[in-house]
Amino acid sequence: MTQRDVAIALDWSPSKVIRIETGAVIISTSDLMALLPHYGITDRKRIDTLVEVARASRKQAWWDEFRPYFNQQFLTFLGYEASTIRLRAFQALLIPGLLQTRDYADAILRSGTEDPDRIALGVEIRSKRTQILDLKNGPELFFVLDEAALHRWVGGPEVMREQLLRLEELDQRPNISIQVVPFTAFRSEERRVGKECRS
Repeated sequence: MTQRDVAIALDWSPSKVIRIETGAVIISTSDLMALLPHYGITDRKRIDTLVEVARASRKQAWWDEFRPYFNQQFLTFLGYEASTIRLRAFQALLIPGLLQTRDYADAILRSGTEDPDRIALGVEIRSKRTQILDLKNGPELFFVLDEAALHRWVGGPEVMREQLLRLEELDQRPNISIQVVPFTAFRSEERRVGKECRS
């Protein structure tokens, strides 16, 4: 069925169908109940599941309270991050935001601004993001860090000690993998290339 076919059948505007399909608007349960029979979905259990999903999507997300302070692109990223089943990240300079302790995040944010409200807001949102780590059936999380991220002192020795212990603790979880690319990872390759250059 085309979007136009659905719009004509339900006496909707084509733009309404497009907005629903693209996720620009959240579908209401009444619109969903009109669409399901039109799409041939009659199984009661499946209908109930889809209605529950539609209702849940209308609930306010934890990041909605931060709308006045962050752009839509970042808020969309938070939505994707919160709903992911698998996440892979590489970080060369710092510990990834999801793995940061509050003190580590605070130290990073202090290096970029002196505004205490902005710092507190940044630490709070990073802290809330880490809720994904504690979900019972949480997503699979894969992190690859350059060794430099572990050696770069952020916030002093106590902050770094706490941060490294946190990484060690998180790496023990079955759904979280943290790997470190050591400084020596490319040394043998460098030697081979160097030898070929001298030839």
